[in-house]
Amino acid sequence: MAVFTTLAVACWLFFPKARAACLAGIVALGVALIATGQHFLSDLIAGGYIGWVVLAGTDRGLTILGRGFRA
Repeated sequence: MAVFTTLAVACWLFFPKARAACLAGIVALGVALIATGQHFLSDLIAGGYIGWVVLAGTDRGLTILGRGFRA
């Protein structure tokens, strides 16, 4: 889930017009993982948080170097 959350957050940042699709995709993936018994809700929450933190930290570090995603 962390990988897909990172991709969804990157999509959210780079393609503002596709935000609804990014959100719908990550929610659909989460529902599918819970429905098939592959993950628990707590796994999805933790994976989502880790993915968001990784992307936010990477963006912050690159911004300090002058090469951020939104620089």
